[in-house]
Amino acid sequence: MVTQQMLNQMRAEQKQPTQSLDYTPEGIVVRQVQTSVDREKARRHRLAEMAFKDAFRDMRREQALSRCGGFSKAQFNQSTGEPKL
Repeated sequence: MVTQQMLNQMRAEQKQPTQSLDYTPEGIVVRQVQTSVDREKARRHRLAEMAFKDAFRDMRREQALSRCGGFSKAQFNQSTGEPKL
């Protein structure tokens, strides 16, 4: 025979299921999200590389122009003003 007290004790000992919302995506959704994240990272990486290459090219061009301008100025200052024949 089971008494009310024993029944209440059995109910208390039973594991109650905990309900919680799970927003973790599964399957193809995870793969699509990961693919889009990887594409965005690759795009940012390419843009950064292009920016560095452009900056390096501009720096080299500016150096060449300044050397050329300095050389021209030095040649102008060395001239005596008399035309060479």
